[in-house]
Amino acid sequence: MVRALVALLSLSVPTACVSTWSEYPRAAGAVHASPTPTYRQTLYYDIAGAKGLFGGSEALRDALREDTPFARVERRSEPPTRGLFCGIQAERRGPNVASGVAAYISYALLFTIPFWSTEGYTVRYQLYSDGEEQKNFEYDLARKSFFWIVALPFSWISLITPSERDAFEATVHQFYADATPYFRAYRTSAR
Repeated sequence: MVRALVALLSLSVPTACVSTWSEYPRAAGAVHASPTPTYRQTLYYDIAGAKGLFGGSEALRDALREDTPFARVERRSEPPTRGLFCGIQAERRGPNVASGVAAYISYALLFTIPFWSTEGYTVRYQLYSDGEEQKNFEYDLARKSFFWIVALPFSWISLITPSERDAFEATVHQFYADATPYFRAYRTSAR
């Protein structure tokens, strides 16, 4: 009986969490926007540091390729001498020390003691035109999580709130919106 209870708790306790990504770009159309390709050029890109557990790096790659205003998007490690390049760096911001200690204590006690955690990423986009850096764009993402065994019946709420994938995808759409003047200037000069 005790073994069955421990097995049940070990499967369900990790989901005794309500979590949402509450801080990310929210400009008009920044989430789930699909621009029509308007630039015949190729956008080259490289992604570093986006090792999210729940689809962050895949969301960046997929949104860059699928929701792009460019005719083609290709991965490349260095800026080319001709063309547009975007270097993307995702820097993880872990929870503060107090939150980390509370998490370990709560986990050791099977989440019978509640704790709150805030962590996230800073995503930087470095735009290059013909090998020269043009502008840096920076977006902050924050995930807020509440862990407590009593939250177990409410953990489904996490399924209907913004996910890590949504937050990272929103940065791509915001970058495309913010960098439009640079894209237009390049299109004009490339003629």
